[in-house]
Amino acid sequence: MENKTFLARQPIMDRSGAVVAHELLFRESDVEASTIQDGLTCTAAIIERAVSVFGTRLMLSGSDGFLKCNSEFLLSDLVNVLPASQFVLGILRDEALTPELGARCDALRQKGFRIALDDVRAYTPEVSAFLAHVDIVKLSWPHIVPNEVDLTLDRFKRSGRRVLAEKIDRREDHAAALEAGCDLFQGSYFSKPEMFVANSVPSYFTSVLSVLDLINKEAPDVEVERKLKDAPELVVNLLHLADCSDRQQVRNSRISSVKQALVTVGRRRLMRWCCILLYGVRDAFACDSDPLIQMVEQRARFMESAAEQLMPEQIEIHQTAYLTGMLSLIHVPRGLDARTFIERLPVSDLIRDAIVERVGSLGSLLWVAEFLEVGNYTAALQQAQELGANYLTALSLLSLWSGIAPSFEAKPPTLFD
Repeated sequence: MENKTFLARQPIMDRSGAVVAHELLFRESDVEASTIQDGLTCTAAIIERAVSVFGTRLMLSGSDGFLKCNSEFLLSDLVNVLPASQFVLGILRDEALTPELGARCDALRQKGFRIALDDVRAYTPEVSAFLAHVDIVKLSWPHIVPNEVDLTLDRFKRSGRRVLAEKIDRREDHAAALEAGCDLFQGSYFSKPEMFVANSVPSYFTSVLSVLDLINKEAPDVEVERKLKDAPELVVNLLHLADCSDRQQVRNSRISSVKQALVTVGRRRLMRWCCILLYGVRDAFACDSDPLIQMVEQRARFMESAAEQLMPEQIEIHQTAYLTGMLSLIHVPRGLDARTFIERLPVSDLIRDAIVERVGSLGSLLWVAEFLEVGNYTAALQQAQELGANYLTALSLLSLWSGIAPSFEAKPPTLFD
């Protein structure tokens, strides 16, 4: 049985019944709840899965995201991998509401994050003293004493904080919370957590650490880019990160090379993401010997070199050819078809059309690579000639392929094949 990756979300409604946010929930199987032993690892895993496995477009559907956090995560630099304007960070009930945490919440709010107090069960002196540092109070509705509802709501509302009634599981609970003046609502009365499942894709421990090391050493971009090219999964993560941004202009940009993706995301954010991977999936690291990954790398290198040879004047398309080859098979371990996977990534139309429709010059190069991989050399030659290459130039691609794929034995077809 294939390993699976799980994540859940539950909608949050406003007073009119419209969905305005989703809370992202950690799951380790297809059961409705999970046992959480390490809060930092759990939060990191949620972020890693939401961004790189499922994509925030799918998980949030354009709404805000609520995320439960312990103080260790909030006080760390890892939180900055998230787009501040899209996320509400919830402080877990068992966290000590210290002055240090309050100051950190103020700093995060200045960056655009909103802060919520999670699972509040009463208006206590400790909660009251911390209200200045939060935007939203999440009331655990079953734990609110019925005859204290009005007084409790009045105190929170007078503080200027929005009140979210959570664990609303019955119609009468919703009616009571609505009448009391709550602003937001969450619970199984509206919807049980929706489960999302995908095939697990192992992170590549060596590559993650190597990229981190290069960034820490302030190595030139070209070295970081070269290391990223050795790790297709990290490149996919990079594309998802580019799509998960506070800036609308960045989210709407279409990427056509690894270099552009690196510039768009930035080294600092990439470093934070590598740390998230180390925390979030540290038990799933695999060695860098996956046959599919090796094939993807060979295909990408071949397409880049072939583009340089066949289209020497079109400099920009060389990097685009590499990224096209790298992304052309990466949907396979996720159990998705190419169209579904590619449409989740902010790549250029040139790449999308090549992978999904096999059209354009990059689509033709993909055909050449695929024909060579299965040993159909005559078809590869014909496809290369359709790109405008003469016979000798097309024939030289076989030699190029043999230098990239070690197991390939060049046997040029004759004119009679």
